[in-house]
Amino acid sequence: MTRSIVIDPFFKLEEERSNMLEETLATIKKTSSSDLRRSLQVSFKGEKGVDAGGVTKEFFQLLSEELFDLNSGMWTDRFGNDITWFNSDCMWDDEGYELTGVLVGLALYNSVLLDVHFPMAVYRKLLGYPLGLEDMVDPELKRGFRQLLDYDGDDIEDIFCLSFVVTWTDGLGKERKVDLKPGGSNIPVTSDNKEEYVRLYVTWLLVDSIYPQWESFERGVMRVMEDASLNLFRPEEFELLVVGSPELDFDALEAHAQYEGGYDKDSETVKNFWKFIK
Repeated sequence: MTRSIVIDPFFKLEEERSNMLEETLATIKKTSSSDLRRSLQVSFKGEKGVDAGGVTKEFFQLLSEELFDLNSGMWTDRFGNDITWFNSDCMWDDEGYELTGVLVGLALYNSVLLDVHFPMAVYRKLLGYPLGLEDMVDPELKRGFRQLLDYDGDDIEDIFCLSFVVTWTDGLGKERKVDLKPGGSNIPVTSDNKEEYVRLYVTWLLVDSIYPQWESFERGVMRVMEDASLNLFRPEEFELLVVGSPELDFDALEAHAQYEGGYDKDSETVKNFWKFIK
């Protein structure tokens, strides 16, 4: 008698809608990286149906809404509502950041787009690119730094009144400070050290201030994508893999559309559809 070994090609998730985040976290914690890299198949408890892609997309959408919710405390809106950035004051949810990273990795691996607004700095960091002023997530700070760097006068101390210190208000309304280098609060920014000031500030904001949050997030992504050839992509291409294109070509979609059920391109319903969708 010949014994055969059957290997399940799917990573299966059966979730309760009312407790999806906690169940997903518990499952992922005990799942190996190799199993995470199987084709994802999702089902919701008590609901019949075969996952042909739609259930998986709904799963990612629902989970994204929870994980990227500002009320979770994991993200900050300091840089605008259209930018998803790590809350540097959140020191209590390593598992949440890691689960978010796994979610991004699973979405990439299963070709599912996410509704998330990461700045380009996130994709550059994941690909190991060096970061600079162009990657700043705060547009006002970026403009201010450019004005500082472009200023040719010798009276920078009097005009900009800066020192090597960062000041911000945390989620509890408390003012916090950190020196960009030892004794920074007592070191004025001058024409001789302004480049150093900008470099240290950019490094602090994009790297140092979010180090523990980023470490957990990156660990989650790489649990799925560690053997993938991500270095083949440019950051802009990587972003397209995660969120798709923000511009949709409806003319191209209409030109290649095929109709069923008695409809054709001249049907009144079809004409109205394209009229309103455009």
